[in-house]
Amino acid sequence: MTNEKEECSTKEDSLRMPYKEVKIFSDRIAGISNRTWNPVTGCLYGCTYCFARHYVKKFAEENGVDDSFTPRLIEKELYSVEFKPGETIFVTDLGDLFGYWVPREWIENVLKVIKDNPDTTFILHTKNPSRFREFDYSSLSNIYIGTTIETNRDYSLTKAPEPYLRFKAMCNLPGRKEVSICPIMDFDLDILVSWIEKIEPEVVEVGADNHGNNLPEPTWEKIESLLDTLRDFCPKVVEKKGLASLRERSFAVSDPCYTSKYYLQLDNFSKDYFLSKK
Repeated sequence: MTNEKEECSTKEDSLRMPYKEVKIFSDRIAGISNRTWNPVTGCLYGCTYCFARHYVKKFAEENGVDDSFTPRLIEKELYSVEFKPGETIFVTDLGDLFGYWVPREWIENVLKVIKDNPDTTFILHTKNPSRFREFDYSSLSNIYIGTTIETNRDYSLTKAPEPYLRFKAMCNLPGRKEVSICPIMDFDLDILVSWIEKIEPEVVEVGADNHGNNLPEPTWEKIESLLDTLRDFCPKVVEKKGLASLRERSFAVSDPCYTSKYYLQLDNFSKDYFLSKK
């Protein structure tokens, strides 16, 4: 592990991407929540399919700003954002709040803001869920903790903990949980289903790559089997909009003349679920 001071930026450093530009990203790429909140940004996992890095790079090219993804604390975002009762907020979709490089103080400050807003639901999502155990969040009834498990296989497309380690870390954690299978990659059905079942999430979201990363994707038939099996035990299984494009790709391979009239659930179904559980 390298020195946190060498890897992270604080308010004393010049922000290559100003606060207002980070805010624009937050509003553009909100998914399962009403909106996102990015008091900490940046990531060192280097996932080849990272959507956040994709948007940061695109925005930087269009606006002539530095596209650095260096982790940093944005104090204006931490202390100046107002939350409304009933909202569902996805925390740090432009980074990983619980990444190994994030100073403990930053995380504690975020948790304090969450505690001060008990009528707002916050989703804490990370590819390093073992770090949840470092913090006492038992008094926070307004959070979901979650992780991404794109597949049960290790394709070595990221420096994040491999999927098996994320699965093991999520087992037996207290609190309400969610899992994102996105972007979905080819998997072993029995193994992946058993992992999700042991995690016991209230919500599972399934989504696909939307940025042409040429990932090892499963067939649509295999995804349908996964969805059907998950629905047997998970209270809420949400098909993200991106799955429609994967279905199109899958059918186009077998039938070039195929035109889909199939429409998947929209992301606001998961918003309704989170709001109903408050």
